[in-house]
Amino acid sequence: MKMITKLAAMLGLVGAMAAAQASTVTFDVTPLSFTPGGGYGQETENANGMGGTLLDVLFAVSNTAQHFNLAPGGLSSPFAFGLVTLNEKSIDEAELDGLGVKATFKFVNPLTGTQEVSATGTAFAGQVNDGAIDLKIVWNDVTVAFGSAGSFIIKMDPLSFIERGETLTQNFTIQLVADANGDQTSPAAAAVPEPASLALVGLALTAFGISRRRSKR
Repeated sequence: MKMITKLAAMLGLVGAMAAAQASTVTFDVTPLSFTPGGGYGQETENANGMGGTLLDVLFAVSNTAQHFNLAPGGLSSPFAFGLVTLNEKSIDEAELDGLGVKATFKFVNPLTGTQEVSATGTAFAGQVNDGAIDLKIVWNDVTVAFGSAGSFIIKMDPLSFIERGETLTQNFTIQLVADANGDQTSPAAAAVPEPASLALVGLALTAFGISRRRSKR
């Protein structure tokens, strides 16, 4: 009976270790705003749509709060930051600069405050609707620290526009690198006990088997 009690205690310890490794971090985040560079805007152009200096692109934010939990190494589902629409008829040489964009997030958990992600916009002069890429927006991943040693990465999908009036959903994901204590154990690893823990269980099972054989004798 004592051996069974010891075995149960060892197994409980291993389960507790795995549960500790699989601890999660709560995220509460809301897309707050797009801030387009000075090269975006709507203006009067000639009959052919040429001659402007601003690229006609519309940015709309979803402002939908998201709540989710992640284990270290985990990646969130894609969430919509907002919509981006290319309205330009034709892109002039004077409309190729000032196309950077900033996206601002509001966080409540696991830290409080705002975080910014920046993007580079690249436009290509010529007619829109020619089957070629007219505008690309490529975002830079941002690593955010929280707690004593925690960190996560904000990732935003790149966008490519090939026709006038095209509207694309700007998605983002968040990857948890480490929890507040610096634990970087992935969810897959958390489900597998460490070798030392497995060895303890093996010894306990062996001792339990020997005890049963002695009892039968």
